[in-house]
Amino acid sequence: LSAHYKPCEDATVAWSWRQTPDGDDLLVTLHELDEAGNVGGVSGVLEDVAFAPHDLAVTPSSALFVTAPAVVEPLLYILGLRGPAQGVFFRSADEGTTVHVLDRRAGGTARRYNFDGGAYHPVHVAGGWDAPDGPVVLASCWP
Repeated sequence: LSAHYKPCEDATVAWSWRQTPDGDDLLVTLHELDEAGNVGGVSGVLEDVAFAPHDLAVTPSSALFVTAPAVVEPLLYILGLRGPAQGVFFRSADEGTTVHVLDRRAGGTARRYNFDGGAYHPVHVAGGWDAPDGPVVLASCWP
């Protein structure tokens, strides 16, 4: 399971992930525990994610994942010549960061919101909420 779980109005939500064989997409499963002790959840896809996010936000309708336009080069880490974070690089500093919005009830392919203004790596996600014009997420990131 993920490092961070999130309480929401109707359940506590955790998540797990695995990379597709080609490394281009992230397959995620939401694991939800409601107040009555029932376990549920859905599965979905975060497209074009080579480096799994560390955290997420949860709203009553969605799980929000913030991802950087990153690539992973693990060889020098495997050889013991670099630490794990030293093998992660931005594809392009101009590409921007993406918020993936996965429906908590239906799963499927997450909607994507791409933000211009440079690439940022999300460290922690403080929260998220549903707004009339779409989801809002508050995250701490570094450029």
